[in-house]
Amino acid sequence: MASNADPEKNLQDSVEHNENAMRRTEKDYAQLLHQSKIATQSEHHITTLKALKVYKKAVFWSIIISMGIIMDSYDGQLLGNFYALPEFQKQFGKPIGGGKYSVTTHWQEVLSMCGYVGNIIGVWANSYFSEMYGCKRVLLVSYFCMDCLIFLLFFAPNIYALLVGILLYNIPIGVFTTLAVGYSSELCPVVLRGYLEVWVLISWAIGQMIAFGIVRAFATNTTQWAWRVPYAIQWIWPVVFFLVMIWGPDSPYWLIRKGKIDEARKTVSTRLMSPSEEVNPDGVLSMMIRTVEVEREITSGTRFVDIFKRKHLRRTEVVIGCWVVQSMTGWVVTSYFAYFYEQAGLPSVKAFDMEVGQGGLGFICACCAFWLSKRLARRTHMMVGMVTMTTLMLLIGILSCVKQKNGLGYAESVLAMVWWGVFQLTVAPATYEIIGETSALSVRQKTIGIGRIVYNILSIVNSLITPIMLNPNARNWKGKSAFLPGLLNLFLNFWVFFRVPECKGRTYEELDVMFARGVSARQFKNYEFDLYADIE
Repeated sequence: MASNADPEKNLQDSVEHNENAMRRTEKDYAQLLHQSKIATQSEHHITTLKALKVYKKAVFWSIIISMGIIMDSYDGQLLGNFYALPEFQKQFGKPIGGGKYSVTTHWQEVLSMCGYVGNIIGVWANSYFSEMYGCKRVLLVSYFCMDCLIFLLFFAPNIYALLVGILLYNIPIGVFTTLAVGYSSELCPVVLRGYLEVWVLISWAIGQMIAFGIVRAFATNTTQWAWRVPYAIQWIWPVVFFLVMIWGPDSPYWLIRKGKIDEARKTVSTRLMSPSEEVNPDGVLSMMIRTVEVEREITSGTRFVDIFKRKHLRRTEVVIGCWVVQSMTGWVVTSYFAYFYEQAGLPSVKAFDMEVGQGGLGFICACCAFWLSKRLARRTHMMVGMVTMTTLMLLIGILSCVKQKNGLGYAESVLAMVWWGVFQLTVAPATYEIIGETSALSVRQKTIGIGRIVYNILSIVNSLITPIMLNPNARNWKGKSAFLPGLLNLFLNFWVFFRVPECKGRTYEELDVMFARGVSARQFKNYEFDLYADIE
């Protein structure tokens, strides 16, 4: 019976059927190739300013889509700060004597784990449903669900209700963490892709800064509103984004894969581009159709299992590896900066001030990454950051081995702060650039999604081992804990050098062909071939 059929198999059959229909309706394939070739040449020669003028609508939608990350970043900063609020402790904690309350360490760990689990579920759901229904519909449903689920957080009467709220709310949050990168990268030309991927990072930094400001504003509030109002503010984001995204475009590549050529043409010509003599919308559409056709010829399948097959495996490895790099380059130290600063020897107030300053530094460095993105190749961008951050982590570890003096705690903390700035300037933006370009279009959300799931699993492991390594009543490694990410980074440096390809300046069709030919990572940058003379 149909109800027993594999939904992924049905999805793949539907995609293949629509692609066949698309080819049957193409009357003049030679004309398509000609237009596609001209559009590809235009992609390589158009300037940044001209692209901004022609694709200003696409840039606007990419920015709006990526700004969903603000909600993830904002929410991620709240819970850890709430543990210090007396009213939050009284509502969800246990009495510890003297009229005081505290949320137990066990419950803090459980609440954090629920957040990660919900995020993983959301990542998986997006990877599956975005190909079935399109990114736009998935976004709209996620916005609606978020607004409904905030009620659970705002009105939580006990810690069990709070747990359910955190778990469910993080499901749509997980959708944004993967969907934004892939969706926005499909709307704009090659010359703008890097800038718009960096915007994802800036959106993250904006969310952190807003959260720091809100939490600081209510830090002295002794009523229940100290934690309810920060949650209530989250009702604003989904409503605004939902109303705007109703008019947003679907990915033209997704529409083409579904056989909706006329709708894709309308999207490209009216929702993504402005009239221009230099860039022909029909040519851009032809290039997209040709890209989908080439990808269909040299790869197969849109299921999760397909991203681990030979034709996709290398691309999947690069995406997962880049998420691993982003997670592990500062393991232990970066997850609990304020706690690390305190254990390194700074007073609690100074440790908190350092963390607040760190939020501002992260935003400034993320903005500066725009400039670096234009001037550095993706691979170089990541390598420079990795080498610098490895050195900084090892220096922190070495300083902690010296006989402790008052100044050493500050020195370690300053190095950790510099590390954070370098991370925001290099590895963080380079990761978004690489994963947005490396994954194949037909399985982009699944590939980015599986990488993000690995990232979340590593975050869970990190949250479990960090208290053990830093807590004075456990291992009490203090700054020596930096040796762990420092040594891990030595291995990751080699992996980046030998496995991460240079994708900057390449169209998606060119990348499909180069991966199919097995071009080595170090040859990607200078590899030359005639795309329209000898496509495999």
